[in-house]
Amino acid sequence: MSEFHAHLFNGIQCIAAPSADGSFNERYAYVLNGDGSIAVGKYTPESLPGNAPVIGWGPWSGGAVVSWIAAYAADVLFTSSYFGTGIVEILDDAQYLDAALPVNNLPAAFTPPAGKGPLWFIASQSVTLIDQSTRMMGTYQIDPNGFIIPQFNGGENLAIASLVAGQPWTMITEPFCPDAQPGNDVGQRMFKRRVARFAVYVIHSTGFLMARLFSGPLTRTSPSLGTTMNRHRVTAWNQDDDATKPPPLREEAQRWRPLGRAFDPRVAIIKDVPGPLLISEIGLEATI
Repeated sequence: MSEFHAHLFNGIQCIAAPSADGSFNERYAYVLNGDGSIAVGKYTPESLPGNAPVIGWGPWSGGAVVSWIAAYAADVLFTSSYFGTGIVEILDDAQYLDAALPVNNLPAAFTPPAGKGPLWFIASQSVTLIDQSTRMMGTYQIDPNGFIIPQFNGGENLAIASLVAGQPWTMITEPFCPDAQPGNDVGQRMFKRRVARFAVYVIHSTGFLMARLFSGPLTRTSPSLGTTMNRHRVTAWNQDDDATKPPPLREEAQRWRPLGRAFDPRVAIIKDVPGPLLISEIGLEATI
């Protein structure tokens, strides 16, 4: 099940696999490695003759140090540590931040001591804030007593009931660049190639990046494989949008021409700001 993904595993500590569907009809397996990294595999039963399962694995990381993963029915639980403070998290695809916590409607277990603020357990650290469900507010500092330090940005209201604090995370999806078709000799695989056009069709979009990634050759002074070389930013708010309100959930197609050539060119869609994004279709046009 991991024939082509052995590099994602080391010193496995635990494996968790939910036994029921949650809010989406997909099954995943979660593997915690000895170095604290996580590999997640999408499980597709009956995908080969003889009902042999196939799992497509990918790396998963965030701002926390994870010490255990468990599953019960449709729930997946993580024992995590943020800034040295241990908590138990449940996987919730309706949240856009790690360790998401409703600041003005705290669970009983997070009731602050007398004189302390709602984020007393990570005092003097930083959090990312979201209000009105999908309006990202950026990074805020926490004072030594656990109160969020205001920045007095437009529309800021730290007492609003919908305020959520947490840690940001980045989603990266990288489609394979199609190989040149075989046939008459036109120099296939003999010259560096370029992604001439890179297009994506999205719904419920609140902004993302389209990027070209470094794919070699590696030298003493070259960047690491996967480094972003150039990018196109699709913003959450367009000109004349009201940034004190949640960004419009856009349904749109975006097209971009990445710069640069490589024998195996790499491009990616990067969701590096909190909020929803559904990718419906990706299109690539590459030279031979």
